[in-house]
Amino acid sequence: MDHYSMPTYLIWDSISDDLSHQILLCAHQSDKKLYRLLLDMVSKGMGIRINKLLEMPKTQRHLLCKRVLSHPRSETMSFYLLSHWLIETQSPMLCRWLDLLGIVHDEKGVVEEIPDEPPNEILQQAVDILFEEFPHLYVSIYLQGFYEMEGMRWKSLGSLISSDSRFKIEKYQSVA
Repeated sequence: MDHYSMPTYLIWDSISDDLSHQILLCAHQSDKKLYRLLLDMVSKGMGIRINKLLEMPKTQRHLLCKRVLSHPRSETMSFYLLSHWLIETQSPMLCRWLDLLGIVHDEKGVVEEIPDEPPNEILQQAVDILFEEFPHLYVSIYLQGFYEMEGMRWKSLGSLISSDSRFKIEKYQSVA
């Protein structure tokens, strides 16, 4: 981890319980295997039998999940859950970002090959456009996750994330 990055596990503590619930519901509804891995992790991490977790109302269960996802040891699961949610629910934003940078992607905004870092001016322009067109919170989550992707770490994007106040995720900020 370098000084630019905000690991995705830190995002969970800053987003609202409602948004974390929506993110986890997305996994529950569209990727049962990922959701089951999460519950296994929460079960082991909190010393609660998985059947007890499954008996809880989802909102209560997801509060426990959020708590576990807020720890450094949960970084991998955190990254996968946020990525899954973004791909499933925010693909127009993902595609817009990639199109602005001229990066080849599928219809959901998934990239097969990480390209070289674009020039700083193009990157800055793409960031500005994304913040104009989409909710700041979602843009911030996406671009911080994009930066954290294995093999990514574009220095200019890292600098923007660390210096541009629009990337700061305030505790429980709204989507606006």
